[in-house]
Amino acid sequence: MPYTASNVPLEIFGNTATFATDFGPSGVGLTNAHVSIVKVVFGDEDNATRVSSADPMPVIVNGTTGSAVEVTGDVAGRGDFYVRNSVLGSGSTAIYLAVAGNTAGTSLVGVTAMVQGISGGHPVGVSGSVEVNNLAVPIKGITEDHYIGFGGVTGSGWSAGIYPVVMTGGRRLDSSIDSVTVSGTVSATGGRFLSSGTDTVAVRGYDGGTKVPAAMFAGDGVTIGHSGDALNVHLTNSGVSFNLDVSAVLGVTNASENPLYVQGYTGTNGVPLTVRGENGGAVEVTSTAALNVSVGNEVSIDDTDILNRLGGATASIYSALSQIDSNTDVIQTISDDIKSGAGSVKISQITRPSSFTAGGKKISASSGSTVLGANQITKAGVTIKASSSNTDVIFVGSTTLTRSTSNGYPLDPGESLFLEVGNVNLIYVRANSGTQNIHYIAS
Repeated sequence: MPYTASNVPLEIFGNTATFATDFGPSGVGLTNAHVSIVKVVFGDEDNATRVSSADPMPVIVNGTTGSAVEVTGDVAGRGDFYVRNSVLGSGSTAIYLAVAGNTAGTSLVGVTAMVQGISGGHPVGVSGSVEVNNLAVPIKGITEDHYIGFGGVTGSGWSAGIYPVVMTGGRRLDSSIDSVTVSGTVSATGGRFLSSGTDTVAVRGYDGGTKVPAAMFAGDGVTIGHSGDALNVHLTNSGVSFNLDVSAVLGVTNASENPLYVQGYTGTNGVPLTVRGENGGAVEVTSTAALNVSVGNEVSIDDTDILNRLGGATASIYSALSQIDSNTDVIQTISDDIKSGAGSVKISQITRPSSFTAGGKKISASSGSTVLGANQITKAGVTIKASSSNTDVIFVGSTTLTRSTSNGYPLDPGESLFLEVGNVNLIYVRANSGTQNIHYIAS
């Protein structure tokens, strides 16, 4: 007896799986058979798309040799439905797509959306009369026969006349990229003349705003300039008064013709004009001719102070100067001996430092070079010693040690060094690796 349930069980390694089927549906040879229920997938060997309402099964309708393909019923497109013309042969000959109301071409074809070309393609040409169902801004008319019964225009039938072409879409013109040329005679019919007492005219800029950019020109055609929001104005006539706020310090320069004349204020409450030079207030005076620097009155000099400085009123200035001259002759001899190295020096006493300082610090190789100690003036120098417990070399040098260890003097663990320098902060130290200890004593 055949298995008549809708689904067929299949044992898989001890488990069961159910396949969806319909048993005994109508059809040839299906009375006692299971018909599988499957989900359809389409695609190539690398991709597969499950059939759904969003991705329907693609179907190509082809006819057989000698027969035509007949499609009955309504054929509709879902989503984006494109209609395009075909290309014959190698692509050099195109079959144009014709759109007409009927085969005779006497019925109108209505277009409610925009008609435009594609980006980078050929422009869309329109010949014959152009008829629209809305009157807006007329651009150009034609003078051939056309149908005029639409869009609120009274009357109907064929008649000769001018029919306007209108624009209902597009964008606003921009003064930076667009230009409009009006040629021929422009006339206005109907309406009435505007009156300044009752009518107003609104002028708006290209962006629809209330401000209209404009350029101003002088009588000779030169553009009138401006600085920021202020108009540049030059005054050539007298009789104009201004109230000006000026800085407390003003600089005045004269032209190349005549010297600049400066004078103080005269009157009962006048203040004299003070003139100072650039060199400590001194004023340099020059003249193309000899200057009269004679002193009209007698000038007396009291030498009491000079005599007191030289030993009193009875001292001889000349004898004092002569003693100075003779007692300083040995200075030149001392100078010559020092330059030639012939001089000898006898040290009678050395002043020892009255205090000393000692210290130490840890030096990390990752920190680079560092100053040995703080500001500490020394008279006898500094002794430096690397700790005997160090595991690597410590370098001693100047500020150039910051660039490279090759600019330093190496100290092995337990080794010491004496430097005769005037300050501890002139010495820089640096560890070759790890963290090392260094000690110093200075006086």
